[in-house]
This record gives sequence, C-alpha cells and structure tokens, in this order.
Amino acid sequence: MVLRTPSRDLPRVASPPLWLRGLAQVAAELRLVRFPSSSEDGLRETLRLSDWCLNLIRARLQTGHTTASPAELDLLAYHEACVEDQLRTRLAWPR
Repeated sequence: MVLRTPSRDLPRVASPPLWLRGLAQVAAELRLVRFPSSSEDGLRETLRLSDWCLNLIRARLQTGHTTASPAELDLLAYHEACVEDQLRTRLAWPR
C-alpha cells in the first residue's frame, strides 16, 4: 500500500480558508493549556475553580454588605447568579 502525501498530489490553494488561517495560533494556545489526566482530576479541578469563584463572589458582596451574615451573603450570591443566568438566556444567540 502506497501512501500519497497531500503536498505532492494536491494543488496549492492561493489563499487558505478562514478557519485554517488561525489554526496555528489555536494549536499554539492549546499547547500552553494543561488538561486533566483523568475525569476525576477534571472534576476536582472544576470543583476547586467553582469554590474559588464562590469565595470571590462572597468577598465582593462582603464589601458592599458589611453587616450581612454568611447565610445572607450566600442568599445574595444565589440571587446574583439567578439574575446573571436570566440575562445570559435573554442575550443568547437565536438558534
């Protein structure tokens, strides 16, 4: 069986398609990303990032509501997430 190389058999295109032009940049960016080695590691990383984000939200809400209890801060964070979700669904691309 003989494998043909595309560079010798196919004619060169004068300008590559748009999706192909940025492919080298995407490949270079993906090389910098460390992907989890297993699904468990991916889940742990997701939970760690979620916890980190929740702590950031709580800290930001704490600056505006200095007398709020931790339970009230959690409720404020929940309401903020609901409002953000409603905005995201309203501004979503039509399908």
